[in-house]
Amino acid sequence: MKKDNPTPICMIVQEKNVRGGIAAVTAAYYGSKLEKDFDVTYVESFCDGSKFKKIRKEISAIFAFSRVLRTKRPALVHMHTSFGGSFYRSLPFIFLARKKGIRIVNHIHSSYFDTFYVHASPLKKALVKKAWSACDFFIVLTDYWKKTFSCVIPEEKMAVIGNYGPSIPFEKNKPCRHRLLFLGAFSEKKGAYDCVDLFAKVASQMPEARLTMAGDGERQALMDYAAKRGLRDQISFPGWVLGEEKE
Repeated sequence: MKKDNPTPICMIVQEKNVRGGIAAVTAAYYGSKLEKDFDVTYVESFCDGSKFKKIRKEISAIFAFSRVLRTKRPALVHMHTSFGGSFYRSLPFIFLARKKGIRIVNHIHSSYFDTFYVHASPLKKALVKKAWSACDFFIVLTDYWKKTFSCVIPEEKMAVIGNYGPSIPFEKNKPCRHRLLFLGAFSEKKGAYDCVDLFAKVASQMPEARLTMAGDGERQALMDYAAKRGLRDQISFPGWVLGEEKE
């Protein structure tokens, strides 16, 4: 049951079907307990597709966000951001909310801080500092990133919260099928190759074990890597999965 007079918040998200970690997290918010505790308005600011389609989506989202600020002023704006293009797309929303005096929570999902900030030009560093100083609070995914970001963000303005996902009831007496699952981007940075290496150790002791690696990125390279380890028949690669297929 929804609370009486729930606090209105506006969440800047990607379209639910976007291939990426942010969308995989925010898609789980729809229909969750969050919507019972708060009056959530979603503004989708990014989509997959051509550059023109992405620009059109961003412009449409800016107008939609401006309308929300005028007609349904939120107590809080919760932004889901990353680095690269995602940072620049976040700027209009940050500065519009700040102009209206609305508190901003910046939920940072990326891990490419060295590329994005540490080795950036002085001008880009100044822009990052200006944008982030306009935010009231930050959510980061690990203690490591809290420590890393502390060179720009005061630690007291950060909280470590792992990615959200729907809970699955634990079946205590369910027989073990020795099946493992990897969901995420196929890259060395995300640990995909490490996962194959670790599974090789598991498979050496449990030949019946199977690993499903669902995601996007260096799929063919990862399949070749698994084959070189002699694991091609024990690891499946269904690609990017959504909704019921993922469940």
